[in-house]
Order: sequence, then structure tokens, then C-alpha cells
Amino acid sequence: MIPLIADYIAAGETRAGRARGSVNVVIGAVSVIDDDREAARWMARKAVALYLPIVTRLDTTLEIDPELMARVQGRVNAGEDEAAARLIPDEILDRFIFAGAPRDIIEQCGRLYDAGAQRIELGTPHGVDEAATGIRLIGEQVIPALQGYRSR
Repeated sequence: MIPLIADYIAAGETRAGRARGSVNVVIGAVSVIDDDREAARWMARKAVALYLPIVTRLDTTLEIDPELMARVQGRVNAGEDEAAARLIPDEILDRFIFAGAPRDIIEQCGRLYDAGAQRIELGTPHGVDEAATGIRLIGEQVIPALQGYRSR
């Protein structure tokens, strides 16, 4: 997705008479970070299950099995949010949300920086039980580990 967005930005820079590279690619998403990796990913999976059926209709770049989306949408429509969440595979989860232990977030952000992102924003809710836990982990582990990327 980042190369596609970078191409859109470059075209806009040209039309606006701006220098190529003068506008940064910024990536932001909901973040659920906890030392309990599985708890963080479960919370995130539940959130993704609720909005994924809507996003797939709006974003034509997504290639997600229509049968899977129909099953997720059916569970959401029936009020079976946890059943819908169980249908979300890891590869889809990781495309939409930062979720897991600090190491997971560091690796995911590293891949995004390597793909061309210049800035990454870790959005709320941050932690599983309370935001302060996720914020602490971001400050103590994630940001220090990503300092090298931020200076590129």
C-alpha cells in the first residue's frame, strides 16, 4: 500500500509544483500493545471484525476472499462479534492494526519504514485493560527500538 500512496503523493506534488519528496508518507492505525501478546491481538481482532466488512467495500486495493467477508459480515450482523473476530486471520489483522507485544509492534513498524513510510502514528486504545500500559510499552520499548528508522 505504501508504494501506491507514495505514487499518489508524487503525482500531487508535481501538480502542485512542489519538489518530489516534500510530502511524507504517514501511516497510522489503532494500536493494542501489551506484554500479553495474545490478549492484545484478541482485542484488536474484535475491533477489526467490526469495521473490515465496511473497509473492504471502500478500498479497492484490498484483496480479501469475498466468502470470508460474507462470513464475517454475517456474524457481525447477528451480533456475534467474538465469532466474527475468530474468523480474522493474522495476515488481515496485521494489515489494519498494530497489535501484540512490543516486539510485534517494532517489527511491524520496521517493515512499514522499510516500505517507505516516514512517520508512523500508533493510535488508541493502546493497551488491553488501560491505555497507560500500552503507552508505557511504547515509550519504554517501541520508540527506543525505532530510533534508527526515525533518523533516516
